[in-house]
Amino acid sequence: MLLLKRIFTSLVLFLILVWILYYGGLVVACFFVGANAALHNPDAPDKQEVGRQAASEFFTQHVAVVAGFAIGIALVASLALSFSGVLPWCRKQKDSNL
Repeated sequence: MLLLKRIFTSLVLFLILVWILYYGGLVVACFFVGANAALHNPDAPDKQEVGRQAASEFFTQHVAVVAGFAIGIALVASLALSFSGVLPWCRKQKDSNL
């Protein structure tokens, strides 16, 4: 029963962590790429458009890399959290009959 709890917990954690890491990673990366492009183009008439274009290009070129990192980190983290005993329902119960 404990193995089933751990597997189910790791599956749920994996899905949640992939979603958080994927979208969070893309938001942060596109923010920094867009801000960097806007700062390094002082002569641009519309810096917001320059930043948006740079972020859009980053997204189309690097979406697979961000997804790969999100899946890899989420897989390791979900297995580590569910099988290490950090979560209370995934711990081995001590025998009180001794």
